[in-house]
Parts: sequence; structure tokens; C-alpha cells
Amino acid sequence: MTLRLLYLILIRVFGWLALLGRSQASKDAEIMVLRHEQRSMKRLREKVHARTGRNRVGQDIRVVIADLNPLLRGWGNYCVSRGHA
Repeated sequence: MTLRLLYLILIRVFGWLALLGRSQASKDAEIMVLRHEQRSMKRLREKVHARTGRNRVGQDIRVVIADLNPLLRGWGNYCVSRGHA
């Protein structure tokens, strides 16, 4: 537990140090990518909510899982291909 916390702190500090050596254009590009990812996550949450909302009450859980599975697998493949996993 302590080692993991220390590791996470060091990763964060080194990330901040890496930002010091980057150009403004590079930082702006990263911000644009992060904003796109936030919009993508919002759309994913909306899709999951639509598929698991109150209108699905009483429905067999296996049907709900079968409906969610392609959506979540697709998102997982997108994240792996983008190097986020």
C-alpha cells in the first residue's frame, strides 16, 4: 500500500516535471485531445445510462449484459488501441 502510494506520487511529480520542458503548442494539443476524450466519455455514459435506465427494471440481467457487452468491448478496444490501458 505504501509503495503504491509512493509510486503514484513519483509518477505525478515526474509528469509535472516533463511538462516544464514542453512547448506551448504541445500543451495545447494535449488539451484538445483531453477535451475530446471527455466528450467521448460523456457520450459513453449517456449510452450506458440509456441501456440501463429505469425503463429496464424487471428485465432479465442477462439481456441487459448482452446489450451492454458490445458497447463496453468497443470502448475497451478503443482505449487499448489509443494506449490508455
